[in-house]
Amino acid sequence: WDVHKAAAMAHASAEWQESFDLRGVREGAYREQIASENAMGKLYVRGFDKRGRPAIYMKPRNESSTSEVGPVRHLAYCMERAIACLDRQLERGNLAGDINDVLSRKVVL
Repeated sequence: WDVHKAAAMAHASAEWQESFDLRGVREGAYREQIASENAMGKLYVRGFDKRGRPAIYMKPRNESSTSEVGPVRHLAYCMERAIACLDRQLERGNLAGDINDVLSRKVVL
């Protein structure tokens, strides 16, 4: 383990969260933009896998957004929802899946 590298990565992550306004995503500041992205049905949290972890479904074929930041905010929103489901279950999850595979139907957190 490289403690200095881990600390630098944590610091960079915190800076990104602040510059991206992840708190605003959590608190509903981008509700309309996220709802617009959600209406496309390309990414959503629904149900659980066999181990009881929240499932995030990705349907890249439904991507038709014209915004650059909207899909990222929507992804952040869905990840936060999945994490909230984990918090309720007091479990930890791992993201598994190939997000480069446009034919992929499901990514499980």
